[in-house]
Amino acid sequence: MNKILVDGEVFILSSQDCFCEVNGNSKIYILPNINNYNLSIVLNDNANLEMYIFTNNSRENSINITSKNNTSLKVIHTFDIKDDYSFNFKNKIIGDNNISDVLIKGVSRGLVKLNIDGDIDDSTNDNELDERIKVLTRGGKVICSPILQVRTKNVIANHGNSISNIDKSALFYLESKGISEENAIRLIEYSYLYGPFKDNEEFKNMIK
Repeated sequence: MNKILVDGEVFILSSQDCFCEVNGNSKIYILPNINNYNLSIVLNDNANLEMYIFTNNSRENSINITSKNNTSLKVIHTFDIKDDYSFNFKNKIIGDNNISDVLIKGVSRGLVKLNIDGDIDDSTNDNELDERIKVLTRGGKVICSPILQVRTKNVIANHGNSISNIDKSALFYLESKGISEENAIRLIEYSYLYGPFKDNEEFKNMIK
């Protein structure tokens, strides 16, 4: 499937294999009913894209993004995995004056593999790339393979990775307020899964 996104369009992914060109200000929603997708995206000059992704099934998903000049990319992906999940994400910047903000956050009860690749060409200038991964393990396992390939000095590139169990101090605080342990854990997991979408009620309502 080939898709050209025009200014102001909200595109809900409906096929496993898709190529998108983005023009203007656009949004892409990926809902839990799409399994094993392979999505390729090109941000044309002056394009702004927001991506919202929620996953709660076992699958292997891949996203490849190429940014040209003067683009803005915001990606929020949360997941609630009970078995196995593999997510492959590559963000290649080939032009100047691009901003990329990538947040991946979720709860793992199975095996989660995150392959996150940021690639910035050597001839580019004034780009910003920020990748943040935060995973809460509930008896699961997480394998994270972050790769930052930066071949220029004219860039700001950051990668943060946090994998942890339930914060006992947060759990104790909630229980001290009269909340049962089970409900306290649910609240903490809820903040991981739905908190990042607080500024997009439309998408949040679609996945709850």
